[in-house]
Amino acid sequence: MPLEDAQFDELIDRAHALDLRDPGDARWSALLPKAATCEGFVQWATHHPRWRFNVADVADRVCAKPLEAAVMILADIVAELRDEAP
Repeated sequence: MPLEDAQFDELIDRAHALDLRDPGDARWSALLPKAATCEGFVQWATHHPRWRFNVADVADRVCAKPLEAAVMILADIVAELRDEAP
């Protein structure tokens, strides 16, 4: 697994562990501090076999700058993981 994939998987794990629910919470942005990270995350999620559906779902709901898009996608992924939890 390329390092970038591992970093984004770790990002999702950290966000899930924080149990954030409101995409307006500033802690989401703190997880994605750089525009390059946001753009990279959006591109990675777009091509990920599982998370690409979350990207499509968010794209239907919002047109945003890279940070806002990345936060919305990350929040959508975490919500899905929370829904799957026993």
